Amino acid sequence: MRAPQTAAQARQPVTGRVLIIEDQRPLRRVLELNLAARGLQVDSAASGIPALGLARRNSPRLIILDLGLPGMDGLEVITRLRVFCAAPILVISARDAVTAAEDALAAGADDYLGKPFAIDDLISRIQALCAGPGHQDGSAERPAIPPGQVSDDDGVAGSRG
Repeated sequence: MRAPQTAAQARQPVTGRVLIIEDQRPLRRVLELNLAARGLQVDSAASGIPALGLARRNSPRLIILDLGLPGMDGLEVITRLRVFCAAPILVISARDAVTAAEDALAAGADDYLGKPFAIDDLISRIQALCAGPGHQDGSAERPAIPPGQVSDDDGVAGSRG
């Protein structure tokens, strides 16, 4: 559980690396461009396996995750991320808001935002999740992962920013 924050802390600009995991290319691109324009370094992936590899290599400060991914479901991605990554996870999804939010939070996500959403709402959530004390990246208290457990595929859209 994160410590309460002041309104001034929530408005502070966020810096660092963000990982976007979204299979819809147009939305992923809009998120990449908006976050990079705000000074964030952005990695993105269209599916779970490459996203896990990026998270493991780059220790993002925050992860934005769609639940409806091809191959590995977003809930499984959350479960696997939590084995080695302490970064806050903001779920974005068009699924039934109440059920999806409950499932995502129970799996280890930190917040949920239903689609469609306004970019300003997303930015406010990002600021709130990153303003609390703790990690400048997601590497805090990361257990070791056996080599070869996570591999990349062609769904990776490299590092930007």
